[in-house]
Amino acid sequence: MAEGRVTFLSDIDVLVVVPRPRLDGRERRRLAVQILVKAVEAHGLPWDAPVEVHVVGEEEAERYLRGRAVRIEPGGEEAQGARSP
Repeated sequence: MAEGRVTFLSDIDVLVVVPRPRLDGRERRRLAVQILVKAVEAHGLPWDAPVEVHVVGEEEAERYLRGRAVRIEPGGEEAQGARSP
């Protein structure tokens, strides 16, 4: 859970919102694995990098987005006014 501070035990949480209302557990895991494999193979992310991918549907995303979040649009650009305090 994000606490707003970085320590040597910190990880990077990545929230991926898919354009569907909800996802079951199997679909979440499948997509998270695909994303991590792509990050390792195509972008050189180390397998042991402290990254946690959360895959959710649009309805579930609000729960995650209440806290500190930065919205990144497809293509890698940060959305205007997307930072949450």
